[in-house]
Amino acid sequence: MAAQESPAAPRLYFPYIDAARAVAVTAVLLGHLAANLNWKSFLPPGIHNILSIGWMGVDLFFVISGFVISLSLIRVIENFGINHYKKPYFKNRLARIVPLYFLTSWCFIVLVQPELFNQPAGQLWANLLSHVFFVHHFSTATSGALNGPTWSIAIEMQFYIFIAIVIKWLPLRRPMLVCFWAILITLAWRFGAWLTFDPGLGVWDKIIRVDQLPGRLDAFGLGYAIALIAWNREHPLHRYLQPGGKNTLIWFALAMIISVITWKVAWTHADYWEIAGMVIFFRTLLVTAFAAWVCFFIALWKSRRLTRILFPVLYLGRISYGVYLWHMLVILSILKTGITHSLWAGALISMLVLVISSFTWHFFEQPLIRKYHDKPSAAK
Repeated sequence: MAAQESPAAPRLYFPYIDAARAVAVTAVLLGHLAANLNWKSFLPPGIHNILSIGWMGVDLFFVISGFVISLSLIRVIENFGINHYKKPYFKNRLARIVPLYFLTSWCFIVLVQPELFNQPAGQLWANLLSHVFFVHHFSTATSGALNGPTWSIAIEMQFYIFIAIVIKWLPLRRPMLVCFWAILITLAWRFGAWLTFDPGLGVWDKIIRVDQLPGRLDAFGLGYAIALIAWNREHPLHRYLQPGGKNTLIWFALAMIISVITWKVAWTHADYWEIAGMVIFFRTLLVTAFAAWVCFFIALWKSRRLTRILFPVLYLGRISYGVYLWHMLVILSILKTGITHSLWAGALISMLVLVISSFTWHFFEQPLIRKYHDKPSAAK
C-alpha cells in the first residue's frame, strides 16, 4: 500500500521514550568514562565488564531512531502530502542534527585536537569534508578522527535520507514484512563483510566494514516496524502497544527473556570478531532485545505520579543528543588537566557534560528546532 493510501491515525505521544534515550546515553557515557579513566584498576571485574559494553547504547539509539524518525516522517507526509513532504522533513532533521553537530565538532578541534590543522592539506580536507557530509564512517582514515562518537551520527543521517527516499514505496500496512527484509539485508551485508576479513585485519577495520548502513538496517527496521504498528490502529498488534498494566508486564517479561539470552551469548563468546556467528547474528539479537524494551517504554502505564518520579531520567533523555556529542570532548579536556583521581574526574566530567548539554538544549537546540519546524498550514 502506498503512503498516501494509509488510514488516518491518532496523534501519538510516547512520553517515556526519553527514558530509553537516557538509558542509551548513560551506557555510552559510563563506557567511555571507564575506558578513558582506567576504572578497571579499581572496579570489581564484574562491574567493569558491565560498563565496558556501553557501546551497546548506540544500538539502542538506532532502534529508537528507527521508531521516532519513521513516525515523524509519516506525520510529515500526513500534514504536507506525498508530493511535498521532503522539504519540511529535511528542514526539521537538519535543524535538529546539524547545528549542534557542527558546534561540537568545532569545539573539539579548538579545545582537544588543534593539531588537526597540522595535517597535510589532502588529509585535512578529507577529514573536514567527510564530516561535513556525514560520510566519515566510510573509511578508517576519517571515522573517529574527529570526536569519535560521531561515527554513529553519520549512519543516522544516512538513514534519514534513505528512509525519506524509499518510504513512498514501502507497504505501510505490512511493517513486519519491511522489517524482515531489513534484517535479511543486514545479515547478507555482515556475511559479505565476514568473507572479506583476513588474519591481518584490525578490529577497527572490521567494524568499519560491518557497520555501514546496510549492516545496521536491522535496528532501524525494527524501529520502523514498531512505529508503523503504533501508528496504524488497524494492525493486529496495535493493541499490544497501548499503555496499560497488562501490556507493560507483557513487554517487560519479553524484554527480560531476550535480554538474558543476549547477555549469556555475549559473555560466552568473548572473541566477538573471531566468530562468524557473532559477527553476523549477534547484533540482530541485541537490537531485538532493545526493540522489546522500546515497546515496553511505549506501553508503560501512563500516570502523572510516574512522570514526576521519572522526571530526571526523562530530562536526561531529552538532552541526550547533547550529552552524546559533548561527552568525549569533556573527557579528553579534563584528562589534559592532569587530574589523577579517576572517580573525582568521572564525577566532574559527568557534571560538566550535563550542565553544558542542558545549556545548549535550552539556548541553542530548542530555539532552532522551533524556528525551523514547519506547520501543516505551510503545505501547498
